[in-house]
Amino acid sequence: MRQQWAAHGMAELKQQRNLMTDVRGAIKAQLCENHLALESMNFTVIEWTMINTPIANQVAQRNENGVLLDNSEAIVAQAVRLPE
Repeated sequence: MRQQWAAHGMAELKQQRNLMTDVRGAIKAQLCENHLALESMNFTVIEWTMINTPIANQVAQRNENGVLLDNSEAIVAQAVRLPE
C-alpha cells in the first residue's frame, strides 16, 4: 500500500501519516482491534519518530513563545458585552 501511495505522489512519510492512521483505523473498525494486518500496516518506531519529532518541536516552540496578557479580565469583560 505504501508503494501505491508513493506512486500517487505521496512518497514522504509526513504525506503518508494520515493515510496510515486512516487505514489502521479502518482495519480496527471493520476487522478487530488487534487484527494481524496491523502488524504489517504500520510504520516502524524510527519512522513514527521521524514523522512526529518535527510536530513535537513545533508544539514546544509555540508553547515557549506564548504571550501573557496583562489585562485578560478586561478583554473577557469586553467579549461578554459584544452582541451575539
